[in-house]
Amino acid sequence: MLMVERAYTVKEIDELREVVQNAWLYGSYHGATPQRPFSRAYNEAEKTRCVEEMVRTHMLAGHTAEDLLASEAKPDGAAGFADGLYYTADDA
Repeated sequence: MLMVERAYTVKEIDELREVVQNAWLYGSYHGATPQRPFSRAYNEAEKTRCVEEMVRTHMLAGHTAEDLLASEAKPDGAAGFADGLYYTADDA
């Protein structure tokens, strides 16, 4: 694993925390979707601990919120987005 050493701004950390929290709650960095309009039930302390651990892990890897959001971008040739999984026109 490549460890990247860089300084994050407070804004970058807040943005990273927001998208990681969306992933923890909704299963997608983008947050609620028509397929997942509601978050899972959770304990606030558990959510906070898990989100902060995931934020630190992504920071060690040098990721930004934009990187995580881009990782969910629809790949070329995909026909749509269904419950967090991409599928091609052949799968429809």
